[in-house]
Amino acid sequence: MTVAICARRISHQIGATLVFSHLFFFCAPTNANLIDWLRLKGGIANGLEMAEFEGMGYGLRCSSRLETGAQALFVPSSVIFSGGNGNTIARAHGQIQPLSDADAIAFNLLLEQAKGPKSVWALYMSMLPPAVLTPKLFGQPALSALHEPQVARRAARAHDLAAATLVRVSPSLRRAVRAGCALASASDMNICIEAHTSMASWAWALSIVNSRALIFKGVRFLVPIADLVNHRTHIGAWMREVEHGNFFLKHHVLSTSGLHTSSDRNFAPGYQFFEDYGDNPTHIYVEHHGFVPEEENPFDCAPVKLPSLNHDGNGRANSRIDVLTAVGVHRMPSKCMPGELNRVRQDVRILIWALSINTTQLEACPATLSDGAASSQCEYAFPLPSLHERVIAPALLNEATGGLAAFKTTLKKDEMALVDPLLAHDLRLSICFRKSRKRVLMRLASEAAAAIICETSNNNPHDKNDDRVAHAPFVELKKTVMLGPLTKRVADFNAWTSSRNWPVLHVKAAILSSHGGRIGAVATKSLNQGEVYVDVPETDCLTTSAARREIGTAVRSLDDFHAILIFLVKCVVALIGSDGNVNTTNNQFGPYLALLPGIDEIVSLTLGITLGQDHHSAQSPPLLWANLPTKAATFARDRLEGSALVIALPAYVASTQRTYNAILQRINRRALGAAIRHSDVALSWPVFRWAAQILDSRSIWWNGQRHLVPMLDLVNAADAFEIP
Repeated sequence: MTVAICARRISHQIGATLVFSHLFFFCAPTNANLIDWLRLKGGIANGLEMAEFEGMGYGLRCSSRLETGAQALFVPSSVIFSGGNGNTIARAHGQIQPLSDADAIAFNLLLEQAKGPKSVWALYMSMLPPAVLTPKLFGQPALSALHEPQVARRAARAHDLAAATLVRVSPSLRRAVRAGCALASASDMNICIEAHTSMASWAWALSIVNSRALIFKGVRFLVPIADLVNHRTHIGAWMREVEHGNFFLKHHVLSTSGLHTSSDRNFAPGYQFFEDYGDNPTHIYVEHHGFVPEEENPFDCAPVKLPSLNHDGNGRANSRIDVLTAVGVHRMPSKCMPGELNRVRQDVRILIWALSINTTQLEACPATLSDGAASSQCEYAFPLPSLHERVIAPALLNEATGGLAAFKTTLKKDEMALVDPLLAHDLRLSICFRKSRKRVLMRLASEAAAAIICETSNNNPHDKNDDRVAHAPFVELKKTVMLGPLTKRVADFNAWTSSRNWPVLHVKAAILSSHGGRIGAVATKSLNQGEVYVDVPETDCLTTSAARREIGTAVRSLDDFHAILIFLVKCVVALIGSDGNVNTTNNQFGPYLALLPGIDEIVSLTLGITLGQDHHSAQSPPLLWANLPTKAATFARDRLEGSALVIALPAYVASTQRTYNAILQRINRRALGAAIRHSDVALSWPVFRWAAQILDSRSIWWNGQRHLVPMLDLVNAADAFEIP
């Protein structure tokens, strides 16, 4: 394998700042040779090839299909840059004081770059960008355009620290680089040494480490090839909690032999290979990696101006600190707020509560909390304020609207500015970043306002016992549900299954008096153990692939569970004709849908009719007992006392609510409105909750995916001794 070497001088201006000047660069690698280099070193790249992508630079492209969890890359430890190795090299050239991981790897990078084509990493070095545009390299107009002075201050501090470090390492670095230049047979040693020990070169090396190194247990590693993988938020990210990098670490395993990377999603041939960098706010991507994610970031946050509390001469502030300490909050929470109420940290909620309590409560709460007993004078302390939206939501609404008002530009003006093709790259990045901040604050304001409205509605005496109304538009329409009595529905379903010409059908639906009048399946002939009794073609099942085909872009950003959930809702609302009358013939799955528990309520809800049923019935599925976890907890205590479900049920309701809120942010509403009639009802909480319960209780799995399978999901379970 040969390496072509090009000598060129790059002087790159961004705004008014000289960002990089360097002497030696290699020609860009071909698509294959860097991957070949990895394999030659004992690495693995399964179905991946190097490619260049517009606006992203180099990345990896799939040459064959990759499944979730499949091995994508293995990079042997022999080609991984680490702080340990870098410090060993630095010490060998006279460095006495140990260097941080970032400084040690930067030291190693500059040495290898000085070696030119003689470096083991020559091909890898040729692929590295001449500059990584982050706020450290922004011109003053771009720094001002961020509208966040603290980012500019952090960039200035980082520059000063880098300059001070270079002074400290310069003697040993120059000795190391001199050896590298000699190995490369540089024609002018002085020029070679200066080119690899200047402040510009040191800043470049640090930017490479800061933007590309992976962190495992607080230790940095620069991993060739693996650092080519670009970020794309995983479709399930809106449904996962902040996990401190666990999702990333699940797919990146570092061992003594090297780094093993597995795919975190499915990829078709020809598509760019992405990975989710983890649960990071957008400012991390901007300040270290130099990009703003194209899609909204589930883990993004925006700073708000919550008051700070310090022990000083202010007795009332000191009392509030005592209250916070008593409930386990020992430091001021982060003031970077997410856009979703369900993601607001508990310590933030407690801080807002502590700031809101009156003087009487302020005096009573420390003693009450230390005694561990509830008190009417410390009303919010038990339980801790996880759902006290009447205090928390108004405070967050005030902070979010105040944060939006503080920006010097509107979102519309930002979008107009980005249309300019001549806009400087650093300014473009600044505007994209402040747009992301505004979107977070807009989401937070919207959710806080909705919570206030919901709280007001719940306190309305006319709605006190009506747990069905949340999020649902009710209009009194004089329409009639025409799905018919249960006996007719069962007959229609059996006629439908017979008409589908399934390969095998030796059972039929029936109303089982032995099971309390539930619908089940009974055999239509004698069946032997192991004999196939039903064979349902996938075309007659509600599947993920059918959901994505039928609904398209509206569910593109959703995971499989929620794609099929929306598809189920689409089929249900399709039962209602344009004239408002209901008929199972209006949808392919109509006769099957008519047998689903709760279908009448959902159809009625879509029509705007209130059935007046008792939704709190103990015979209903537990998820449908209550809208809110607090109410679910009350029902659970009454109905499930002594069972572990007393704790599990409220958690289940809360988890489903968090997922629902995430879906509202994630789904393409415009596309959904084009694909589904009554899309406003389709996205209401009662409909979502019902559909989630149907999927959780009736899904049948194969090939790693869930399906709703007519007839098969009617088969009830029984222990062997119960079978005649």
